[in-house]
Amino acid sequence: MENYHEAELWNEVLDAAEDYLKLPRGTIKVTVLVEHILFTYEIDEVLYVLRDHIVGLNCGRWDYIFSYLKAFRNHREFLTPNRSEIRMMTPFMQNYARFVIKTCHQRGAHVMGGMAAQIPIKFDADANAKALSAVQEVNKNLIILKRKMQTLPKFR
Repeated sequence: MENYHEAELWNEVLDAAEDYLKLPRGTIKVTVLVEHILFTYEIDEVLYVLRDHIVGLNCGRWDYIFSYLKAFRNHREFLTPNRSEIRMMTPFMQNYARFVIKTCHQRGAHVMGGMAAQIPIKFDADANAKALSAVQEVNKNLIILKRKMQTLPKFR
């Protein structure tokens, strides 16, 4: 989803599904993946448009990074490290996560981290342990970031 216009379309789809199934309005719930930089400018609008259905937002990483690189590719002041070196704790990604967390808290929506890129490796215990450790590290950093924000008066 890139903007609130797409949220309006999805709201119509969800409403139509509820009508077709004769379900009360707001029965079908969704989480929305924040995967585009322009979406971040319309988070409030998206939360409002989907207010009957949305449970929370998911802080995506890879699609968001791609959209950032694509949007600012011709602007030297927005240079980033190599894509493989960008982590959720890279400053611009940390600011993105802070903003999504802050907005969700203000609007009463849940926020969650994006899907981990590492997957279990069935037949290699060492590689599996390394992948699991990487997933735990990402989640730990997001929890730390969220807790830090909750202690700051301007983010409450």
